[in-house]
Amino acid sequence: MNIFQIEQNLLSLFDEIEDNGGELTEELEQQLSITEEEFKDKIEKYTNVIKLIENDLSSIKEEQARLKQLYDRKEKTVNKLKEIIIEAVNTFGETNKSGVKFYDYGTGKVSIRKTEAVEVNDNLVDYVKNYLGCIITWNKQCNQLDVTDNIPLSNIITDISQNTDMGVSADDLKHIDVKFEVSVPLQDISNGTGYTVLKEIAKYSDDYKLSTSVSKSAIKPELKENGSCMPNLAKLVQNKSLIIK
Repeated sequence: MNIFQIEQNLLSLFDEIEDNGGELTEELEQQLSITEEEFKDKIEKYTNVIKLIENDLSSIKEEQARLKQLYDRKEKTVNKLKEIIIEAVNTFGETNKSGVKFYDYGTGKVSIRKTEAVEVNDNLVDYVKNYLGCIITWNKQCNQLDVTDNIPLSNIITDISQNTDMGVSADDLKHIDVKFEVSVPLQDISNGTGYTVLKEIAKYSDDYKLSTSVSKSAIKPELKENGSCMPNLAKLVQNKSLIIK
């Protein structure tokens, strides 16, 4: 068997892995395993295949980006053409008994279907969020959180009126929901300080979501210093990566 045949056999194995969804069967794993006698030969060939596949991945990624741009451009073109047709049919088309504007051009027909959708002023919503964040931060820094019982809507309206060109009313503001998300260490819940936060949220509403997470970056230094400090929750592992140049 010549070198070309060996390379083709190897590529066929990798094609079979791809066809299998990236999963290795026991037979494939045996064929790909490296013995001491095959070490030098197979390492070189495997890295060559890796480089080839990584080039394919790079090309696929570029093609995905190209197709996304192409999709966006064509979608904009279609939407613009639809806007032009809607305006034309609305101006020059006929009206059926249901009050629907339409135009029948023989081989096809276009009509205007009216729908209703809510368009939110995101700039106003974002401004309110930033305003509340600033007020809460300032009150905390000045030890004023317990001094005031609320943030009046009138204060928000005055600030928006003075610092923006957006109009706003109390009726606008009462339809904005404010979502607070905060991480509370479990140990704080057990000693009471964190439980106070959860208790107040639970008293305010039944509509809350509880989730748990672990900050890997926060516990990594402690694990490096004392790897056995949290043996059941997390451990440091030594990952090995392959660098091919």
